[in-house]
Amino acid sequence: MAAKKPTVEKEKRFEVAFQRSRKTQDGSREVAQGLSFLRQMDRLFVSGSSRRGRAFGAGVFVRTPWKWAQRVVVKASVVSGRGQNNRALLKAHISYITRDSACEISQAKLYNEKADVSPQDLNNFLDDAASDRHHFRFIISPENAHDLDLSLFTRDLVNQMEKDLGTKLTYLAANHGNTDNPHIHLIIRGKDEKGKDLLIARDYLSHGIRGRASELATKELGHRSELEIRRGITAQISKERFTEIDRDLVREANSNDQGTVDLRQKGLYHKSFSTFKRQVRLRRLEELKKWGLASETSPGVWRLEDGFEATMREMGVRGDIIKTMHKALKEAPHREYAIFDQDDPNQLNITGKVVEKGLVNELNDKKYLIVSATDGRAYYVPLSKFSEDLEAGSKLGDVVTISVKRGEGIARKVDHTINKITLENGGIYSARDHLEKVSWLKGKGVAPEEYVENHVKRLEALERRGLVHRVGEKTWKVPHDFTEKLQLLGAGQTRNFVKVKVERSLQIGLKGPGDRELF
Repeated sequence: MAAKKPTVEKEKRFEVAFQRSRKTQDGSREVAQGLSFLRQMDRLFVSGSSRRGRAFGAGVFVRTPWKWAQRVVVKASVVSGRGQNNRALLKAHISYITRDSACEISQAKLYNEKADVSPQDLNNFLDDAASDRHHFRFIISPENAHDLDLSLFTRDLVNQMEKDLGTKLTYLAANHGNTDNPHIHLIIRGKDEKGKDLLIARDYLSHGIRGRASELATKELGHRSELEIRRGITAQISKERFTEIDRDLVREANSNDQGTVDLRQKGLYHKSFSTFKRQVRLRRLEELKKWGLASETSPGVWRLEDGFEATMREMGVRGDIIKTMHKALKEAPHREYAIFDQDDPNQLNITGKVVEKGLVNELNDKKYLIVSATDGRAYYVPLSKFSEDLEAGSKLGDVVTISVKRGEGIARKVDHTINKITLENGGIYSARDHLEKVSWLKGKGVAPEEYVENHVKRLEALERRGLVHRVGEKTWKVPHDFTEKLQLLGAGQTRNFVKVKVERSLQIGLKGPGDRELF
């Protein structure tokens, strides 16, 4: 037997020691472990980087809050700020979150780190933010918001975010009390204190802010009791939407090769809370079984049906729509409800009175209308950004006609402009030449540089698809038939959207949403 080699004392310093790879049966185990380590190091040091600079907050406080901590839901959205309507879009969003109905007592007030925001302060904010590449929107909903001073809570949270991100933040906030769960709307400019683009790491947006908000709420209100936690979980059992219980069920089903949820009794002694969670899951699965979304394959072993999560989320959306319509049409509960479906080839145009207008999602300003139509039905009409003019859209009481604008394939107006220019220039598109040709736009109040940049971005996207080839800086060779190729690629891929036409305004002398007399 070979003698053991004497051990050599290593220097007391930080080292990263890589073990030599050993071949496994498939030769992949050690390689996967090595890659896992490198990925972890990459996450720590590189995940916050981007082509435009390093993102703030990468890897900062992204752990899941302890189960006894106060729960806070945080929804985040990064909204592009490019375009000549940027100021108007931001102003419209702020107008919506400060509407009279957003607060139980009076109009929701805007505030920042110091005090309430005056009209002049708001104008200054809009002027400064109009040129930002993007801005951030958050909806922050503490579970026990009724027991918190939401303005103080928001200021403390932003102050903590500034410490985490290492920069001063410019923001506006408004508190909403018009729902069962009071919440906060927070808008943060997309610039740091040095005037550079503010880039916040994805993991901090997804987890870090929620963790900090939970920490602050727990500090103020104390830990949740086990009774509170149990009540919160039990309330989800009969919900017709995708719940936290469902998320746990999906996670467990995905964790094994059989794709099942095993809830068999695994012993005589269990922790009280573990037993409670098992019982809750069983009761939830029984509810899902009634809806045909789960089945018990053997005693205690369950299988979720294909498309379970998507179906539950769709049920939640439809439930929200019905609640919205009930609230808007409370004076006419007998009215038949319908959803205007832009993708239904048999969907007919409708004409009626606008009885409600609001936002489906307060983060992205996606709107909806409720129209009391001449056929005796009340329609929920989801809108897109193309449905109506930003400044001259429909208003409550207006008589409107709702129709579907059918898509025309994948080719866009910008593509036809690119095609025209390249045909004139021997198959070459040059941003510099294009800029010279559209310099007259400046007299029309449109920035030529911004107009041309939209075409450049489109060409960059077409380049990634192999339809055009770059031959210089912001210069591409474009085939003479590329619009035809786009149409072939987009065969069957039409994008329909709802179109709203205001027929006449009836804002004076409205009789209410339940009135069937529209004209």
